[in-house]
Amino acid sequence: MAISVVQKESGITRVLPAPPRAPAIDRDTSGQLDTDTQTYSAWFWSGLMNASGAVTFTGGPRDKRDGWEVGWIQVEYAETNWAMYRGQHSTDGSLFVQRARPPARSQRVCRDTLGGPETYFTKVGDTNPNEHKNLPPGEPFPLVVRVLMQDSPADWYHLEERNELTGKTNYLDEVQIELKFCTVLTAMDNTVPASRKFYHLAHFYWDVRSHYTFHPARYPPGHDPANWSITPVPNGNGGTASRIFNFAPRDPRVNSVLTTPQGLSCRTVATNEYGAGLTPGNASRHAYRDRNHMPGVR
Repeated sequence: MAISVVQKESGITRVLPAPPRAPAIDRDTSGQLDTDTQTYSAWFWSGLMNASGAVTFTGGPRDKRDGWEVGWIQVEYAETNWAMYRGQHSTDGSLFVQRARPPARSQRVCRDTLGGPETYFTKVGDTNPNEHKNLPPGEPFPLVVRVLMQDSPADWYHLEERNELTGKTNYLDEVQIELKFCTVLTAMDNTVPASRKFYHLAHFYWDVRSHYTFHPARYPPGHDPANWSITPVPNGNGGTASRIFNFAPRDPRVNSVLTTPQGLSCRTVATNEYGAGLTPGNASRHAYRDRNHMPGVR
């Protein structure tokens, strides 16, 4: 008797969307200063999205359990991510940074994992023992493996950028970030790596949104939050989650990278787009001499 997944007794049991969270200046959620950049930043860190699922297995006492894994495969399939900067005076210019399109974002759809592009699950091993599990030894069949998914997407923009056309400091004026995901509860049979099999048992869609304007109360504002007025744009902030769908998604955007080879993981894509937005002369940065210039395309 071979190990098998009881699909009708497996699925996602709960999904809670990520609650909104206001941006924080110069600190992440652990209260540490932003020391990895040359200036202070506005951090956009969503609340936790939570999902739980369970997979039921049947099998015999002598069946090989090594190679069976349960976890979540997540795909980011759409993103909005831009910031506008403005100088104090009209001749100081303005700067528009577009991270969500080429050349900053080289890959529109990506698999979201802490590992490299060759890994499938969001987290493996000791990084989160509740999010990814191997089939436990010793427990009699039928057995149920339960996994918990938590995600809190984050991004940040510097409070100040130097305008390469005017040579003047431009200050953060507006940021819009929207990240869209599809998350799939999956069991993987890797007992024979050459014929690896995936059992996609259920999935759901979710997103997080942040849209704020920033206005210095004085110049230069520095990194003291008291010197910044941060205002949410109506209907621009929050998080939603879809209902739970059975089995694999039928969305071609998601399926294009769900278990197929991909060039870059989402983590690398995000790192590259962040770096491109910091590089003067990169085509993702649009510098203008007029402080009041409004980009036609965002």
